[in-house]
Amino acid sequence: MKKITKICAVVAACLATIGLTGCPDAAASIGKDDFVGTWMTLDIDGSGEPKTCYHNTNVTPNGYYSITWNFDGRSENMFNGNGGRFWQHLVNYSDANMTTVQNETFWFGQYAIKGNSGYSKGKLYLYYQCGYDIDDAVRAANAGSYDAGAAKILFYDIAGIKDDELGTDNVAWKLEDFLNAAFNNSDGLANLNNETLCGLAYNGQNKNGSPAAADTKYYNGAYVNHNVTVQVRNQGGKMKCSDIEYFRFNLKDGSASGYTRMMATVLDKDGTENKIGGIYNQWVTADEASGDTIGDNIPTSTKKFNGGYKVKSGCSWSDYNTRYMGRISVKSSPTDPIWLYSSNKTNNELFSLNDSKDHTDYEDVDSNVSAEE
Repeated sequence: MKKITKICAVVAACLATIGLTGCPDAAASIGKDDFVGTWMTLDIDGSGEPKTCYHNTNVTPNGYYSITWNFDGRSENMFNGNGGRFWQHLVNYSDANMTTVQNETFWFGQYAIKGNSGYSKGKLYLYYQCGYDIDDAVRAANAGSYDAGAAKILFYDIAGIKDDELGTDNVAWKLEDFLNAAFNNSDGLANLNNETLCGLAYNGQNKNGSPAAADTKYYNGAYVNHNVTVQVRNQGGKMKCSDIEYFRFNLKDGSASGYTRMMATVLDKDGTENKIGGIYNQWVTADEASGDTIGDNIPTSTKKFNGGYKVKSGCSWSDYNTRYMGRISVKSSPTDPIWLYSSNKTNNELFSLNDSKDHTDYEDVDSNVSAEE
C-alpha cells in the first residue's frame, strides 16, 4: 500500500546510500505503518501554542489529564500474532499546571488498523493486555509519598526510553515482565495459565488478592495484584484479551516523517452521538452472551470481533468520545517533546467529525475500509 511514511523512508534510504544524513524519524519508519512513533495529547491554542493537558469535567473532583502513546508500526502483522505493540502513559493531575499527580498508569498491549490506500483514515483496534499503576508503586516504595523523579525513572524503564542521566535503557517491558510482576515470579507467559486468573468471570476482577468482583461499568475482566492489571489469559488454548477497544481514526498533516496529527473517536462519520466504537471481550463465552449479561442492553445479535463479544458501547475514556494527538520526534521524550507537526490549526479546524467523503461502514467492526473519493 502507498503510505506517506514509506515514501519518506525510501527518500531517507537514498540519502544514506550517497553518504548524506536522512531524517531519523523517516528512517525509523522503514517498513512500518503510519502510527509508528510517539504521540502526545495535543491541541493548539489561539496563539498557536501546543496544549498537552485537557480539563476533565467528568470526574469528581474535576481534574486534568495528559496521555502519551507509542506504536511500533507493526500493525499489519497483528492478526498473524507477531506484531502491533503499543503502550499508553496516562497521567491525571489535580491542576492545570500539571504539578500535582492524582494517578499515573502505564498500559501495554497490541494494536491493529484497517486503513484506506494512504492510511489517512480507517479503523483502530487496541488490545489492552496489561496495566501498571506507577503512582501506587512509587508511593509504596516511598512511605506513601509520590516522588516525580522516581515515577519518571519507573516509566522510562517500563517503556524502554533510554536516558543516560536517569540510568535507564531502551529495553522495554514485554508481556512476560508484566505477568512476572503481577504474580511475583519468573514464570513468564506460563502465568497466563494461572488458576485464579483463568477462573475469573468475563467481568470479574481480583483486587490485591481479594475475591473477584463484578466490573459493572466496563464489563471487562481483570486480575489486579502488585500494582499490575492483567487482562489476558489462556482460554481454550489461546491467549484471549478481555479489553479490545475499537475506534474510527483520522491522520492529518503529512510531513517528511509521516503524518503528525491524529484523531481517534467512537463517533460515526456523520459526527453524531451514534457511537460506533466499543469494548470487545474475548473472555465471554457463547452461553454468557446468549443472555442479557453483557451490559448496555447490547443485543446478542451484535457481531463479534476476533472471537470477542461487544460488552460496552463507546470506550473507557472517562466519558470522552474523541481524543487528539500530535507526533513527537524520536530524538525527544514525552517530558521534553520535539513536535513534528507543521499545521498550527486547532483540532476543530484540522479535523472534521462529519466526513461526507468517508464511505466506510464503521458500524460493522470487521468490514473493510473504503477508498476515499
